[in-house]
Amino acid sequence: MLPDDAAPGRRLDPAQKALLCLVLALARLLRLLGYRGLALLARLTGFCFWRLGGKRRRFAVASIERHLGVDKREARRIARLSFNSNFLSFLEILLAPSFSIYGNPRLDYPSAFGELAVSKDRPILAVTCHLGAWELMAGMLGQFRPEYPSLVAGRNQRSDLLTVFIHRLRSTGNSASVGHRNIAGLVSRTLRDKGTVAFVVDHNSSRDESIFLPFLGEIASVNIGPAMLALRSKAVVMPIFLKRLAPGRYELMLLDCLDTATLTGNIRERTARIAEFYTRAAETFVRQTPEQWFWMHNRWKTKPAGWKTRPPEG
Repeated sequence: MLPDDAAPGRRLDPAQKALLCLVLALARLLRLLGYRGLALLARLTGFCFWRLGGKRRRFAVASIERHLGVDKREARRIARLSFNSNFLSFLEILLAPSFSIYGNPRLDYPSAFGELAVSKDRPILAVTCHLGAWELMAGMLGQFRPEYPSLVAGRNQRSDLLTVFIHRLRSTGNSASVGHRNIAGLVSRTLRDKGTVAFVVDHNSSRDESIFLPFLGEIASVNIGPAMLALRSKAVVMPIFLKRLAPGRYELMLLDCLDTATLTGNIRERTARIAEFYTRAAETFVRQTPEQWFWMHNRWKTKPAGWKTRPPEG
């Protein structure tokens, strides 16, 4: 049985359940717009948010300037495109239940991916970030190795209704979408059964669950939980991202995996190595496709205790 945090649907009252049915029906109608229709809706939403969301717009532009070392004009161009991309990512969750990996003419993927799916009789911890079509990739996870269980760990929303809606669309086949709180036991069981668990590893985390590492040239809090779970289960850590080539066209991108069973050192050192590995992977893909990353998010919000009082280095 899933914990309350992972299965928030048990907290919905009758009125919320009725509303959920209506929202799911609306989602089915919006799905009829298809890839191009949703892309047009995302551009319209992105344009409105760009015009009206001055604070987020200014933050995204300044963050791009600082972390990519580009001028303001280029930063505005990247930020504008990222707004459209991010809203399309949110809308693509509507298509997740019907998006397939194998035999999909809309998807390009390296031959190594199919080989990995067949050859890795090991638990896999898939790590990704808020880049490209991350919601579509969440729905694909259960098709990766259908003979094994799979989980997608994501942050619950403030609204239980929205949380259940998102989990419903992300959960396909043998893959379940669950909240990231209090699921260590559930994740451990899935990995023990040689399953696949996916984590998004590029969001800001609180100090008590973080290790601090450089990300795009600035110290950021990195969630240490996925690294600890991977180490305990001796999982293979697989960086995987879904790049959007055009509306309805995607490319699955992989980096070399990290076999945690081969690491040496004490627990703290090995855990740090894993966290550094998936942080570098996220940075690699953000630098390659910055216009598809979630620049509206303050990735560098949390700093080590006393960070502001430290004298500048050098």
